[in-house]
Amino acid sequence: MNQNTLNPWPIKSLLFVPANREDFVLKAIRFKPQAVILDLEDAVPRQELEQARLQVKKLMKILYDDNIICFVRINSLQEGGIEDLNFIVCEYLSGIMVPKIESAEDTLLLDKLLLELEINAHLPSHSIDIIALPETALGIFKGFEIANASPRVKSLMTAVSGPTGGDVAKAIGYEATPEGLEQLYLQSKVVLESKAANAPYPIAGVIGMNIKDLDYVKILIQRAKNIGFTGVALIHPSHVEIANQVFSLSGEEINYHKALVQTFLEANQKGLGATTFQGSMIDQAMYQRSLEILQTIQS
Repeated sequence: MNQNTLNPWPIKSLLFVPANREDFVLKAIRFKPQAVILDLEDAVPRQELEQARLQVKKLMKILYDDNIICFVRINSLQEGGIEDLNFIVCEYLSGIMVPKIESAEDTLLLDKLLLELEINAHLPSHSIDIIALPETALGIFKGFEIANASPRVKSLMTAVSGPTGGDVAKAIGYEATPEGLEQLYLQSKVVLESKAANAPYPIAGVIGMNIKDLDYVKILIQRAKNIGFTGVALIHPSHVEIANQVFSLSGEEINYHKALVQTFLEANQKGLGATTFQGSMIDQAMYQRSLEILQTIQS
């Protein structure tokens, strides 16, 4: 199965794994993430980057053989990301994550470089997707332009953070808190601009918490879902099962949406454009939303 011929989206759980650690890749497979992000950036010491680049295709093949979608987080374009591309484009790669991206010009450059590498590797054009990760004030401000510059961009990503803030907190200057109110505007902005730019699968990076506090991890993942993110990128394998559960429909939710759809269709057959369902008024918009949610069951 060539994953480049498939549409992997939406993805509920993406797990970061250092691209210099084959043992971590083998461990990650046991936790069944939908996707793995082989990290050539923060997780790899600079002195080990060259070796990680040389082995990354081997790790992608391991993931491919276990039917796990593979992304690679390259370095920023100013710090080796362009060179990274030469080592990673192959049939096992579904997409790249690009940190610190700041402009539509960055997106267009990546689109051009990836197209050349796809042709050289005899891959279908535009088969490699982009998750754009703006982490500077300028990049976050230009999120729509970044995502709208190429159909490769399927997702804008930002942090949904616990009390230990990361790059976004540093760039904007907010103090991260457990409640996360200070982050809500930026997170909502990223979701809105991603979807407005036809990058319909915004991803939340769940960071900045005690990784062993699984109850709080679940709160952050649920917060991401409530805001509108369609999946989460995770830093520890124990969080994968939580993400898959949160982003899956419960039996109760499935029954609710099926009943709403049926109620609306019955009302529509009677010539009604709106009706009541469990005490609330519903119309075409609620019906379409329930249909879309039910369609994710097949994803």
